[in-house]
Amino acid sequence: MWIIPSIFIQDGKCVHVSYGDKTSSTPFDVDPVEQAKKWADLGADRLHIVQLGPNAASQNAATYSKNNDVLGKIVDEVSHYLPLQIAGGIKTMASIESYLDMGFDYVVVGSAGVKDPHFMNDACSAFNGQVILGLDARDGKVVTDSWSKVTKFDAISIAQRLTDEGIDSIIYTDMGPNGDMTELNYEATINFAQNVDVPVLACGDIDQVSRFKEIKTLVDYGVDGIILGKCLDKGNYSLQDAIDIVDSIND
Repeated sequence: MWIIPSIFIQDGKCVHVSYGDKTSSTPFDVDPVEQAKKWADLGADRLHIVQLGPNAASQNAATYSKNNDVLGKIVDEVSHYLPLQIAGGIKTMASIESYLDMGFDYVVVGSAGVKDPHFMNDACSAFNGQVILGLDARDGKVVTDSWSKVTKFDAISIAQRLTDEGIDSIIYTDMGPNGDMTELNYEATINFAQNVDVPVLACGDIDQVSRFKEIKTLVDYGVDGIILGKCLDKGNYSLQDAIDIVDSIND
């Protein structure tokens, strides 16, 4: 089980984002590069980086110019120590290739992959093992466009269909029936993981370190890692606390 801190970047700065509303962000006074170095130094298994921008519908990574310098510096500083994955507005083969060329190990494709399975198939074929499907759900239904649109499509069915298209792994975020889930949705994540045939990374905060003991069930059903957000910045527990508990479960 991997513990994967996330860093959301907007206009070159770290921001906090509430699950269910990527359009609303709160800056906080931490340099993104220093934040990445901190998580690497503390033993994170991987980093999940999400770039946000005012032009969120853009299909070209170059339009996020205020973020690009920061992303490049993060790669330069920490990519030798742990794998990096990038997400946020990735809709073209050119965008995927540009991030991989920059030095990211994995690229997360979200809404574009759900809307166009053939694109997902092409991406997985061209960049074998380096493209991850980002699948967001609300009450079991797929959510797209920065969590703003709830579709009629069942998340498990979409995952199974895209698995047939060649995806190797899925990041799954379930926001609960009302779209306001603030913590990892254990029940929905377990149900999802046991119904798909590829490794799953669960996404959602865990506010109390004691709840990490519950993740053994996630491991049993094929969840390979947990992507954590602002819960690590609150100070209720440290990254090392989480790693120690997970290591004891892995043993």
